[in-house]
Amino acid sequence: VCVCVCVRVCVRVCMYVYALCLLLCTEETAEWTEGYVKLCLGPFLGLVSQNHKLIHELAVVYTGTPATVKRIILKQIEQPVQSLGMGSPELLNVVKNCPVGAETLILRILHILTENAIPTAELVKRVRDLYEKNGQDVRFLIPILNGLEKREVVLVLPKLIKLSPNVVKGVFDRIFSSCQGEQSSSTCVLTPTDLLIALHNIDCSGDESLMKCVIKATNLCFAEKTIYTQEVLAVVLQQLLEQSPIPTLFMRTVIQSLGVCPRLLNFVLTILNKLITKQVWKQPKVWQGFVKCCEVTKPQSFQILLQLQPRPLENALELSPTLKKPLYAHIQALTAHQRARIPRGIQLAIEKSMGLAAEVIEKKRVKSESGKSKKDKDAKKRKLSKEKEETEQEQEQQQENEPITQPIDQQH
Repeated sequence: VCVCVCVRVCVRVCMYVYALCLLLCTEETAEWTEGYVKLCLGPFLGLVSQNHKLIHELAVVYTGTPATVKRIILKQIEQPVQSLGMGSPELLNVVKNCPVGAETLILRILHILTENAIPTAELVKRVRDLYEKNGQDVRFLIPILNGLEKREVVLVLPKLIKLSPNVVKGVFDRIFSSCQGEQSSSTCVLTPTDLLIALHNIDCSGDESLMKCVIKATNLCFAEKTIYTQEVLAVVLQQLLEQSPIPTLFMRTVIQSLGVCPRLLNFVLTILNKLITKQVWKQPKVWQGFVKCCEVTKPQSFQILLQLQPRPLENALELSPTLKKPLYAHIQALTAHQRARIPRGIQLAIEKSMGLAAEVIEKKRVKSESGKSKKDKDAKKRKLSKEKEETEQEQEQQQENEPITQPIDQQH
């Protein structure tokens, strides 16, 4: 009985002392040091593990404290919250019924509870309710990501990547860590492959700021080189390639993957070849990336470019003038037999892009006329030669006959 009475008295005394401290802290003339605040706060927090209902009082009082005191409270509550645990009914209630202004306190409590543990189904349920009731503040979902379903995480991903870079990195680290360890099969909400694919499938139509956030998020993924290996990137690219339409940032990721893993070159060339069958030029953004990738992979990409139709090829060379001369030189270096296998329309498109078409046509015309003129001259020369030969033969015959006829005339 004495112990119970002492505990109750201590609780009330601590609450009164704490309330007095808070009142003093609100005075403009009061200057409270961090040490003094800790001294007054310590006894109260020490009793939270004994009386879980005090967590409600802390949340209510927290809303009226100055920013400096809030920061101290957030630093000091780790041990009391750990002692409560996720199974505390009072803690679950304060999470569900978060007082206005105590959002940062609840967020801190959630992060402490889930730092080294998987959130319980009951905690996930209470946080979901808080998320819906509190204007869908996505920050509340970060501590319980491992307890959500895959579709839920994918759905809120556009909101998550709009947070500060450090927060986004923390989110990704939490996702990656859930896929490691012995229990990864049950805790992994998104695999690294799923995450990168989901980022590409975010609809950024008309939202340039969101597009920038997606690009920053993909850069964070590529920074994790031990996670996004050559094999993982190949799987990501293959799955994105099979989508229709092709995601807008697909070619950017292809080029980025090639920069990280140069051994993907042959695979990238296969992707470029496949994109031609998908008529990639009908998607302007992806088409620009296709041309850029051809620049990066030249001269190996020349055989890919030669498989394009004439008009897309002309457009590609307009988008990338640096491809013109090397591609033309590549064709000129081929044997006559190899050039004969290239469609005439493709060769004309390349010549036209370099301004050689008119010159080449004129040369061919002159050559043709020159050849025709030469043939005519040769024919005429052969005719004259033949006529001359026939004349000479007639003269020889006449000379042979003259000696025979002359003596006969003389006898007569």
